[in-house]
Amino acid sequence: MFSGSMVAIVTPMTADGGLDWPAWDRLLDFHLREGTDAIVVAGTTGESPVLVMDEIEELTRRAVARCRGKLEVIVGAGTYSTAGTVALTRTLSRLGVDAVMLVTPYYNKPPQEGLYRHFMAAADASEVPVILYNVPSRTVADLLPSTVARLARHPRIVAVKEATGSLSRARETLNECPPEFILLSGDDATATISSRHARSTPACSLYIKICSSKRARYRSSGRWQEWASSGTQSAYHWSNCRRRTKIPCCGPCRPPELPLRTKQHESGSNFDGCRCGSAHERLSLVR
Repeated sequence: MFSGSMVAIVTPMTADGGLDWPAWDRLLDFHLREGTDAIVVAGTTGESPVLVMDEIEELTRRAVARCRGKLEVIVGAGTYSTAGTVALTRTLSRLGVDAVMLVTPYYNKPPQEGLYRHFMAAADASEVPVILYNVPSRTVADLLPSTVARLARHPRIVAVKEATGSLSRARETLNECPPEFILLSGDDATATISSRHARSTPACSLYIKICSSKRARYRSSGRWQEWASSGTQSAYHWSNCRRRTKIPCCGPCRPPELPLRTKQHESGSNFDGCRCGSAHERLSLVR
């Protein structure tokens, strides 16, 4: 359950701010063709904060219809409101997805007990497995290993995507949680090293979006660790991204996001101004 190349994909948009459905189909087909193991629909890389409920539902339905049985479909259902997250989780978990991913509530900085109650309520509402997502650099809320361990007792909470970049955090989380609990690496810089730990896999990571076909060749031959080591350096040579991949282009971001400036587009440096790397996946994604 939930391992390998799990890619948080962008949401293709048109110049007028609408959703580009033909580009969405081409993006899904790219990941089917390149051997991606799972996709995350309408996560923060997919700019979920600027999507409305009807759009998230339609993105999910189309992804399930096109990909079900071929790769796992995970949908982002986390918000900064417990009531909103519960309602979104209840709805999306009934659309045929394999799991929901719940980011920690952002902006309002809940305490650990608040985080625990938030995720427990959402898990109670879900009809599919739940993956927690901890990215404190974005949310200003850090889900600590002790809280993850408490949450791991819920039968639906099966994994955490850990994006702190701390190797000691990864080890602590694994030590405190049950043996079957899954740790997914969501931090590019430490994904390769994290994958060397038992029950940990470099998933939902930006560099995996660049190296899907190479990853598939190594994984099919049982050489996952060799792929992780060999692919890391080249993946960060962003100026070669368009020559090395045939990922389809997904158009502009919605405000308040901005397109990459020319120098950023060419070098790939300093891309944090565009949320969660979404602009980077748009570098050569689709037309």
